[in-house]
Amino acid sequence: MRVAAVDLDGAGLERVGADFVAVADVTSEEEIRRAVDESARALSGLDVCVACAGVAGRGSVTETTLDEWERVFAVNVRGVYLTAKAAIPHLRAAGGGALPAVRSAPRPHFA
Repeated sequence: MRVAAVDLDGAGLERVGADFVAVADVTSEEEIRRAVDESARALSGLDVCVACAGVAGRGSVTETTLDEWERVFAVNVRGVYLTAKAAIPHLRAAGGGALPAVRSAPRPHFA
């Protein structure tokens, strides 16, 4: 099995030990599309793409600013959508595949 890893933190990627690494912000359609396309090229296609990026809000709903909430939504929801959008053409080209979305952030407390 060959693995590509994509993360916003380029320094952290060096410790992963993947066959291919790319730096990208999952909230940017251009960046995540580039990273997925480069990963597919480097690995000669994709069979699985795991969407595993997440951030948690701090504090309760009344303590969370709109900017903080929009960042959580952008990473946790838009990031999965953009990753899927970029990966699906490669998965289809491979005759199918899997696209699990995994939560990586601790459960936020918005009560």
